[in-house]
Amino acid sequence: MRYKDKKYDVLLGYLTFINSQNFERRKNNFDKSLSSLEGLERDNCYLVNFDNNSTESVKEKLSSFGFDNCFHFNSNYYDLSVLHGSYYLSKKMNIKYFIYAYDDIQLFNSNFLKDCTEFMNKNTNIDCVRLCSYRKDDNYFNPKYTDKKVNPDAVNHWCSHKNNIPLTWDHSQVVGNNIFHINDWHYTSRCALFRVESFEKLIGGDLSLPVLNFFEGYAYKKHKHVDFKTGILEGGAFKTLAMHTKKNSERLNLGNDFLRNIKIRIKDIEKDIDKMLERQ
Repeated sequence: MRYKDKKYDVLLGYLTFINSQNFERRKNNFDKSLSSLEGLERDNCYLVNFDNNSTESVKEKLSSFGFDNCFHFNSNYYDLSVLHGSYYLSKKMNIKYFIYAYDDIQLFNSNFLKDCTEFMNKNTNIDCVRLCSYRKDDNYFNPKYTDKKVNPDAVNHWCSHKNNIPLTWDHSQVVGNNIFHINDWHYTSRCALFRVESFEKLIGGDLSLPVLNFFEGYAYKKHKHVDFKTGILEGGAFKTLAMHTKKNSERLNLGNDFLRNIKIRIKDIEKDIDKMLERQ
């Protein structure tokens, strides 16, 4: 475990959830996803696994992978394990930025972290950088032209956080080897790099939070009341492996009727993290 021995620029939280019910459906994507993290620049990145009570064989694999720290929960905190967990641990460790990622994504760009932090340091009005696979003028990433069942990274291209009005684009910037676009895109739980204080705008003051797409809806509403700027890494760094089908999506498997009733007490996540830190 690396914890207090140096100062890190970024914390990357990686969520895993591979249990006996979904093992056969999700294991192949998990194996590809985990292997891809071997290419991550690690010098100034603190790599953390947040696991929602996966099988023992999966937890053993995670423990031996080489994460800087592992937090293996006995409960299923859904995506809040990595969303709130990464935020909470970053704040605790005085790390300025954090990334959230998942066991069904694949890292394909290892040359982005330094440029991302430089871009954020330079543009203090930018709250986050979207990191999923994306090319601005490519219709393959636009759901008006490409169905999410064909490309799961084809996401909403036109909607801002301001009452569904069209996006406002600023001038793109070249930083190092990467291009960054800037607009007022709404929050997404897809892979992104966040400022700790910016994420706090979305969750500050609330004791319990919804999960998955209901957390995205919750954060979207919060955006309407804050001045929020989004950066987008041209090309992206993470590709979504799981196709948008019931077979591959936990959200589609569980369904909205079930998920809308789920609320997680954020203090429960924090207490579990603190207990595990005390034992280290």
